[in-house]
Amino acid sequence: MAVQISESRMHLVRWILTTGWLLIIASLFYDPWSWALTLPVHPWSPLRLSGDCVEVQERCLIDQPPYPLGTTLI
Repeated sequence: MAVQISESRMHLVRWILTTGWLLIIASLFYDPWSWALTLPVHPWSPLRLSGDCVEVQERCLIDQPPYPLGTTLI
């Protein structure tokens, strides 16, 4: 037998998921604040850049903060 969840609760869950997806899609077009999470001096963000050298084709590339995270999420 299926789980007994009320229709009103499922309606709320659908709206929360829809709103979350719409916010992620909107962040692709306008994202004024997520770039701060990639700064190397940010104290708690796991997305901050370390500033280490990444070797690509025998050249040292350094990530350039800040960058928006909308495309990374998608």
